[in-house]
Amino acid sequence: QLLGKSKAYRKYCEENGYQIDAVYFVDYYTANGWMAGKNKMRDWKATVRNWSRREMERQAPAKPKHPPIPGVPTL
Repeated sequence: QLLGKSKAYRKYCEENGYQIDAVYFVDYYTANGWMAGKNKMRDWKATVRNWSRREMERQAPAKPKHPPIPGVPTL
C-alpha cells in the first residue's frame, strides 16, 4: 500500500522537477502519523516543495560567513 502511495508522490515530484526520495518521504510521514510538528499535515505538496528546497540548500556549496580579507590567505 505504501508503495502505491509513493508512486503518486514520485509522479508529482517528477512532473514538477522536485529532487526528493518519494519513498523516504512517504515512509517518514507515515511513521509520524502524517504530522508536521504537532499539527496534522494540511498540504503535502507544500511539504514536498519545502523538502526539495532544503535538499537543494544542503547540496549547494557553503557560502563563506565573512568576505575574504585582502592580503590574508584563505584556508
